[in-house]
Amino acid sequence: VHSGTADAGHYYSFIREEGKDSGWFRFDDISVAPFDAGDLDDETFGGDQATPYDSWPMGKEPKLRTAYLLVYERADRADRYCGSYVRPDDMPAELVPRQELQRIWQDNMRAFQERQRFESSNVAFMLEVVSHAARFVGEDAAVVRRDAAVVASNFVMETVSRMGDSTGFAKWLVVLQGLLERDPQACAWLLERLVRVHRGWLRYMLVECKTVPLRQAFGRFLVFLLRCVAPQDAVMLYEYHEWVYDMTKRLEEEELRRLREELATGRGGGGGDGGDGADSESMGDDDDAEYVLDEDGLMRPPPEVPEGTLVSRDETFERAPSILLMNYLLGILESTRKDWTTFQEYFTVWLEFSEIGLWHRMYLVNRRVPFLLVEYYLGDFSPYRTGVNRVPIMDLQMDRRPELGAFIALLAQLVRSCHNDFSHRHFEVPLTAIQADDSRILQMWPKLDAPTVSLLLHRQYFVQLVSHAYNITAMAGMCQHIVYNSELQSQRVLGYLLEAVFDEHNFGDKVAMECLEHVLAALLLAYDDLQEYRVRLVLNMDAGGYLAYLISRRDMLSRFTLLRAFRFLLEQIRSNDTVAAHLFETRSTYQSWFETILSQNERSYPHASDPFTILRHHYTVFFGGSMPPQSDEEWTDRDGLDSSSERLVNDPMTPPHHPLAESLLHSDMADWSLPPEAGD
Repeated sequence: VHSGTADAGHYYSFIREEGKDSGWFRFDDISVAPFDAGDLDDETFGGDQATPYDSWPMGKEPKLRTAYLLVYERADRADRYCGSYVRPDDMPAELVPRQELQRIWQDNMRAFQERQRFESSNVAFMLEVVSHAARFVGEDAAVVRRDAAVVASNFVMETVSRMGDSTGFAKWLVVLQGLLERDPQACAWLLERLVRVHRGWLRYMLVECKTVPLRQAFGRFLVFLLRCVAPQDAVMLYEYHEWVYDMTKRLEEEELRRLREELATGRGGGGGDGGDGADSESMGDDDDAEYVLDEDGLMRPPPEVPEGTLVSRDETFERAPSILLMNYLLGILESTRKDWTTFQEYFTVWLEFSEIGLWHRMYLVNRRVPFLLVEYYLGDFSPYRTGVNRVPIMDLQMDRRPELGAFIALLAQLVRSCHNDFSHRHFEVPLTAIQADDSRILQMWPKLDAPTVSLLLHRQYFVQLVSHAYNITAMAGMCQHIVYNSELQSQRVLGYLLEAVFDEHNFGDKVAMECLEHVLAALLLAYDDLQEYRVRLVLNMDAGGYLAYLISRRDMLSRFTLLRAFRFLLEQIRSNDTVAAHLFETRSTYQSWFETILSQNERSYPHASDPFTILRHHYTVFFGGSMPPQSDEEWTDRDGLDSSSERLVNDPMTPPHHPLAESLLHSDMADWSLPPEAGD
């Protein structure tokens, strides 16, 4: 019987001894008392009962005593088995089917073993045994350590990870790392076992686990395994990339020879006065017509090498343990969308793999991971997923977004490990790329293909980057690499950035403005043949430039946003000679606008040493001389600016004299607001 409610209560029993006329008894913990069976209805059937007070309608209240479990015995056979313990093997088949008895017995034994396995004393004993094996010294030490690593790996996967103890799990992984750190073969065995045998557990721990410390500890352990096997896998990765490069070059030569034959016989569709028909601003050598859509609406590339050769080579190559793991992780990429609240470590492992070495990054590029990542990030806006409703990787209604810092860092690394169209044609390494000294490596660098570049220059891609502002530094480096020596791509990147920052959703938003400033600074500092062109593009007063956007929207932007833009431009003047020279030459076109910004904020900063006064002084120094200042001393000395005030700009650790100074001097001005106007 249960006495109480669904939230709380107490259990007790009514029992009668079989075969004796001793009546019923109530067993309630240590209390045993006779019970009158005539009260059974009132004591066990629930319902309502009369109450002496009027708190319930009609003077009634619910009974809190209800039968919970009824025990029946078969009357004609119960007397044969009552009073003695019967083992399952001795239980008569006609009473309970033997198959059911065996199932119950096995379930009970399994439950008993599970309870014993998860006992803290058992886990502590196993940890002590494995730790002792890690310290074992002798001629068989390598064998002992490897056997202990096998035992510990299985115990971690089958027992420790299921206990939910993140501290204990981390301890076990430290011990396991000690067993594996000098044994690459054991690390390779474990990686292969994770992928081939325990891939469900692997996915759960890396992608789905809700316990953040457990997930992070497992992600770090996977990275440790990948780094242990990196030396032996790097040789195979290099050979694979060299083979792909040679096969690709052979196909390119065959295709070029075929096109020349068609042109010579008049069957070609190009040529004429256009020379070789190459567009200096094309996004890639491949035409989109060569790509076909599969049943999912996703554009697939044409085969890069003859199919039979590629398959035979891959069968050998795929045996590398790190490649087994990365291929599995690549295969579950799309399915991780539903786990967007917990997939941070998944992309962190990708990022750490790419940072191991050049050939690891080259492998990811050869697998077209940059294309897959951008396509993944675009979601339903991807042109290659038309008509497919994909799981969103954020909850905009609740303003919840995933942590994609590692995702953007990975994408930037892979993009900056490729030739763009200009560097591929001129056989040079862009200064914006991740550098490699070996000329043979330069020759084997892959080139960003047309579908990938088209996605990187997708308007919605920039809207999302600016809105979310994930890893702004990595994003700025990636944009800098994309526009390297390309007028067309410089125009597109700048145009999409400005559209994204000043659209109806992000209009003048503080996060969007910070993102724009970082990317613009990177574009202005891209030291290529087009730096001066990009400076004019960004700072021109015609439609499409940064200054043009600000001035045309000055009545809609807040004073804070305009003042921040003013400060950004002065920072670029001081740090970028090309910007300083251009703005000095064209100062007459926008000087009045600068004066307006300064006059609007003049009354708000009366102190001589506050940051606004310093900005005002820098403006006066820049526009008052016959040429831009050439050194920090000139910025400070002209017109006698107090050196202690200048230190406020150069030394953030100096305590500011004005309470708002620190906010204005640092780049995180997001939480700072202008003081009220006089009289407000």
